[in-house]
Order: sequence, then structure tokens, then C-alpha cells
Amino acid sequence: MADESQMVMAGLWVEWTDKRTGERIKSCTIVTCPANALVGALHDRMPVIVTEEDWAKWLGEVPATNDELKALLVPFGDDALTMWPVNRQKIGNVRNKDREVAEPSHSRHCLEVKCRWGPTDQERLRKWSLPPTPSRSRV
Repeated sequence: MADESQMVMAGLWVEWTDKRTGERIKSCTIVTCPANALVGALHDRMPVIVTEEDWAKWLGEVPATNDELKALLVPFGDDALTMWPVNRQKIGNVRNKDREVAEPSHSRHCLEVKCRWGPTDQERLRKWSLPPTPSRSRV
């Protein structure tokens, strides 16, 4: 987040029983929406980010209609987010779970992100990002 506050993403969870094994399984997912302009330079989807004033509504702590909840499923404002280069080799490996993965990187294996966005910068970023797949590009 641009103000260095915590990013809270909308998620869903369910607990269910595997019919084959009888095992109780807890599953979760992060809810996504179309990307804003900033994230759109890297991918066509982004997590739904819930503002603090909407946490209680999303978590069911206060009453909310389906329309009120659907209204939260929109891209977050560009000006409230910030982006920096990260090491592509570390971020792309699920075994890397430490905080260092998100640290700014200046290695040759990182995405270059400039402060001013223009068509050339977006083309360069798209070249380095993974192409969308059905599982990543749709909710």
C-alpha cells in the first residue's frame, strides 16, 4: 500500500469432507477483479482489496445486502498502491516463504518499474510477466 498500511484482500473459505477419504479439508481463495491501471501493467486481474471501513461488512460482522457486497468487488485505486521491483527468481518459487521475497531488488533478475508510466514501460513489463491462463484470468 502506498501509505505502508496492511493490504487486506477479500477471501472466501469453506470446510468440507472428502467423500473418498472422509478427511475434513479447509479450502480458501482470494477474490479477484479486473486490474487497475497500475497492476494492469503486469496482469489483467488483481485481488479485491477491502478498505478498513468495509472490513466488518465483508466479514459479516454487520448486515450487508448482496448488492452492497458486490459493490466491494472493484479494482482498488491506483494512487493507494505502490509497486517496486522484486527478484523474479525468488517470487516465482513457492518454496520461498520469507519476507525477503517482497523486498525491493536491484538484481538483473528483477522487473524494472519506473516512477513514470508510459506505453514503453508497460510493454517491457508485459514482456517479463507471465501470460494469462484461464485459471489466472477468470474468477
